[in-house]
Amino acid sequence: MQTEEITPYEWNPITGWKDPFAKVTSLEQIYIASEGDTVYDVDGNFLRVAQSMQNVMQFQLQEQWFFDKQHSTMKVRIIALAPVYYQYFNEFGEPLPSPRPGVPFIVHFPQCRRLFATHGVYNPKNDAQVVSFDDLFFQRRFSSTVIAESNVFGNRMLTDYKVGQDILLEAERIKNDLFIMEHDLWEY
Repeated sequence: MQTEEITPYEWNPITGWKDPFAKVTSLEQIYIASEGDTVYDVDGNFLRVAQSMQNVMQFQLQEQWFFDKQHSTMKVRIIALAPVYYQYFNEFGEPLPSPRPGVPFIVHFPQCRRLFATHGVYNPKNDAQVVSFDDLFFQRRFSSTVIAESNVFGNRMLTDYKVGQDILLEAERIKNDLFIMEHDLWEY
């Protein structure tokens, strides 16, 4: 983003994933949204925000699942990627009872592929195999949980109508429905 190779977009918690590429944002806005430490010069002019990305623990992906008629399989296309960081303190500097997740920005995934293809991922189970971030995403070498299901209104976040362990059970139900739909297309 500093070299302007990747365009960051503003995350709007109200609209969520309905229109993730509506508004372009700047690095300064990202740093402020992720609550970094602001650095000023001796005259009081804004210089930068010192930001540590050590609080980024996971990513949210927006995916589009579709049926490939030519190969008779369900395929997935990653559309957007958003880092999720955790806030441990509120705006007054007091510790929160539990970490609060936040999304500072969203990026268009196809725009990131060139960068991802040139950066390797460390694999603790096999250090002889070199895997890039692009391989990691396209070979789906990550664990995931469904957090939303699309509908005509674009308002199906699981946290809106489920609580606690019911969210995980609903996510498994959605995954199972995709599995059943794919297998119902085959005739034996």
